[in-house]
Amino acid sequence: MSAPILTVTVDRSGSASAIRCTGEIDLSSAPDLDREADRALEGSPARIELDLRAVEFIDSSGLACVLRIAEHARSTGAEFVVLPSDQVRRLVQLSGVELPLAG
Repeated sequence: MSAPILTVTVDRSGSASAIRCTGEIDLSSAPDLDREADRALEGSPARIELDLRAVEFIDSSGLACVLRIAEHARSTGAEFVVLPSDQVRRLVQLSGVELPLAG
């Protein structure tokens, strides 16, 4: 059996949620991130951190998923930050979308 293309972990601490991704976010794995993000966003945390520093590849469906998480945070008034890998940073820059990238 092969390893999963994407691993997503969620850590909740008080009023903050951290979503950490490792691997690749593409058409086949974006639904996994969506599902885990829904779990992390339950109860409308005041801070949402999306850690993508270990993401080796992301395509447009992965970016759409990240934008959905950002929109949810915005709609609830939560502080939102993305910790990007170089690949994520490049896709965000090339696409022209605005995301609060750390570092």
